Amino acid sequence: MRVHLLLASLVGVGPVLTAQTWSEVGDAGHLPAAAQTPEGRGALTRIDGTIDDPTDARGPGNDRDMYLIHITDPANFRATTSGGTTLETQLFLFDPAGRGVTANSGSRASITGQFVPAPGLYYLAISTHDRDPTGFGFEIWFDTPFGVERRADGPGAIHPVDGWNGLAVSSVTGTYSIFLTGVEFLPSTSSACADLGVTVADGGHGATKVTFALTGAEPHALAFLALGPKEGTSTFRLGCLGSLELGLARPFLAHAIGRTDAHGDLTRRLPVPRCLKHPLELYAQGFSVRFEFQDRGKPELSFCTSDVVAFEIAAEPPGKGSGKGAGKGAGKGAGKGADKSGCKAQKPGRGRH
Repeated sequence: MRVHLLLASLVGVGPVLTAQTWSEVGDAGHLPAAAQTPEGRGALTRIDGTIDDPTDARGPGNDRDMYLIHITDPANFRATTSGGTTLETQLFLFDPAGRGVTANSGSRASITGQFVPAPGLYYLAISTHDRDPTGFGFEIWFDTPFGVERRADGPGAIHPVDGWNGLAVSSVTGTYSIFLTGVEFLPSTSSACADLGVTVADGGHGATKVTFALTGAEPHALAFLALGPKEGTSTFRLGCLGSLELGLARPFLAHAIGRTDAHGDLTRRLPVPRCLKHPLELYAQGFSVRFEFQDRGKPELSFCTSDVVAFEIAAEPPGKGSGKGAGKGAGKGAGKGADKSGCKAQKPGRGRH
């Protein structure tokens, strides 16, 4: 798994919230791959959203939303739209693989934990009347009986959800609130368990050598280095796979630096061309990534992060810019794009003499 590409693609993810209510951001997806993940800490007691998708070919009232939730207390789990909407809503619960667990198609329906096998991550979906989930083209739940909570009992019950049916055109839109008990925000799978040391030294040939020493991370794990101009908090939710919390504000660069040894240690040296006109102040944080299977075969990414370390790369000393590298501008060096430091050489006639 190319974790560094996955992390780099996660843009627009908001910071962690502490409220117990989650409000739909934009339009939540309707399948597990696009489900919205509420972000926060502690108990999640309510989800607010809107049934209104103007892009749906059957009308905006055929919107359906899906959320990834963490059921911590199946015995007391309950999700209901009673008192939270005037729409005729249905609620559906799916396991991490997308297979149906329980549903209720009654008006302003409720579902409980009676069919929830264990605590864990589940997908909770809401739709309006007769807009039903399908697996491999078949309904996962039969249409009837209405108003009764049921296990997945339709011809598509053995398949994960991969679509929705419903032929009626609907322009009836509105807001909803799903009231929850026995649910918490997704737990973080990152922990501060490593140390990062940074040293800056003269690397010769007009370059600065920066050494990053990550110690105490996960043994034999992929290791990354995050570099940015500011400290802050950035949280990346990876759905069922877990979450990563870093102490850097965006934007920052995440760079793969290799694999840790049996002790969880890794050292990398990076040469930096000494081309800066002003000192560059940066913050660094290291982290390791480990992929493993938890109970019941659930895959998970665990992260071990280091402390955030500040360091500075010095500017080019005065007079260096017009020395060796610049003096070759009209001679041999004119055919070369850069001097030994890796800095771009200036074109003849345009440099400072």
